Amino acid sequence: MKVWLICGDKWHPEDVVVKGLGPLIKKHTVAVTTDGREAAAERFKDYDAVILAKSDTATKDLDEKWLTESLQKAFEDFVAKDGKGLLVLHSGATYGEGYPVMRGLAGGAFVNHPEQCLVTLGAVTEHPVTKGVSEFAGTDEHYFMQADEGVTHIMESRSTHGSCTAGWVKEAGAGRVCVLTPSHNAEIYLNENCQKLIENALNWCARA
Repeated sequence: MKVWLICGDKWHPEDVVVKGLGPLIKKHTVAVTTDGREAAAERFKDYDAVILAKSDTATKDLDEKWLTESLQKAFEDFVAKDGKGLLVLHSGATYGEGYPVMRGLAGGAFVNHPEQCLVTLGAVTEHPVTKGVSEFAGTDEHYFMQADEGVTHIMESRSTHGSCTAGWVKEAGAGRVCVLTPSHNAEIYLNENCQKLIENALNWCARA
């Protein structure tokens, strides 16, 4: 599978994401882009799926927006028209107000999070993405999310701050989208159940 990983922002350094996705990167042909200014619409044609783990800052050191309206449309066309897969991880879900195309494509967006704390994550329904995934926990940013009607909720997160959906899937035109809220820290990424969850999600999105 050919995968395009777009990661690294002001609050989420790419080295954490790349380390956390290391086992997956070894299994697939993965191109990593850490500077959002290098993301171009014509690049999508080279991949079966995109993993978006990046908020709208060009790099971890450059607080410049990169997700233009035309690039949002390229994401939408990649999924809805070309039938490819989009896996949204953690900070990739921060495109809410001001990003109508990406917000609509993802089917929801981040609202807020408290200070890092112990977060427990578990499946709430049987789905190919959650198959073989047991409940797991670790220190993380507990993302509280707003999801649209029509998405299928597959994961829940719990902490002393409450509970919230931690993942959903949706069909978008000819393609598929999965949104998962872990992880801010490599500790969660490298948990064997999180690894299984992400691998399942990528395979489901790409119909692999």
